[in-house]
Amino acid sequence: MSAWIWILGAFFIIGVVVGLAAISPVVVQLHYVHHQGADRVTVDFRGLWGIITKHWVLGGEEALQTVVERAVEGARKLDEGPAASEPAKAGPEEGLWAWRRYADTGKRIARLWRTQEGARHALRNFLKRVHIKTWRAKVRIGTGEAASTGVVVGVLWSFFYVMAALLARRVRLVSPEARVDPDFQRRLIEVEFEGIAQFRAGQAIRAGVAMAIALWKEGLLWRITQSKT
Repeated sequence: MSAWIWILGAFFIIGVVVGLAAISPVVVQLHYVHHQGADRVTVDFRGLWGIITKHWVLGGEEALQTVVERAVEGARKLDEGPAASEPAKAGPEEGLWAWRRYADTGKRIARLWRTQEGARHALRNFLKRVHIKTWRAKVRIGTGEAASTGVVVGVLWSFFYVMAALLARRVRLVSPEARVDPDFQRRLIEVEFEGIAQFRAGQAIRAGVAMAIALWKEGLLWRITQSKT
């Protein structure tokens, strides 16, 4: 009899721990700075009411370029399957070939997004429960010529308004803050962005499981795991 009491007690404690973990808030803070041609990305993760914390820093132009290239290569393999093992081209067209791959990535992601209804539904349900507490962007830009600088500033303001409207439709978003400062004398671009998002750990786990099931039904889960190897 005492053994059953210990077993039930252990299951009860495990259930309480899992339940507390599921309802615990997860806070992700992103800070990006582009200044004088250098980039720096800082990501802070906090879960279980601050018991679990993680801090990532990614800096340097080469480091960010490596991340982008890996993401592009992963999307290409996911879209094209095992036949996407074509080696990168060498020679004077290497740079042009890389930029073509970057441009094609958006098309592949859009095509996958249109075809995967189950994964899309799971992601949308999760985003409805995400609360963006901070969305702050600051840009200082100049082209070296007053007229074109004014045009670029106008385009950036339009971009910020469109992004805020799109985010407000998908997530719970507080009033975003944006600032664009023109520099009519110099050619430069300086960017600073800060965002803080909060959601429940259980909601993220549920969305991840739903997306994995949807991708498995479509036969894409195997291709994702194969692209990591």
